[in-house]
Amino acid sequence: MKVSPMAALNEQPSAQSLVQAQLEAYNNHDLAAFIPLFSDDVCIYRPPATEPVIRGKQAFSEFYRNERFNLPTLHAEPICRNHEPHGGRQKGRRP
Repeated sequence: MKVSPMAALNEQPSAQSLVQAQLEAYNNHDLAAFIPLFSDDVCIYRPPATEPVIRGKQAFSEFYRNERFNLPTLHAEPICRNHEPHGGRQKGRRP
């Protein structure tokens, strides 16, 4: 299901539509579509660090511009999608 990033922002998006918009913008290396899908106070952590390594939308944008979207082979594929509410059981898995 394709969801335009702006459509995801105009309404209260479902988690699924928001993540799909992020995935499509990421795979298209579309910074202008990707960045608005995150909050202004976005923080990125790299465990085991307890403090964010990236803080704020401007730093987040610069990181993706300079360190990710400049990589021509950068591409993500979901390996599993669980559309049930949190705690739902995945198909084929026993409780």
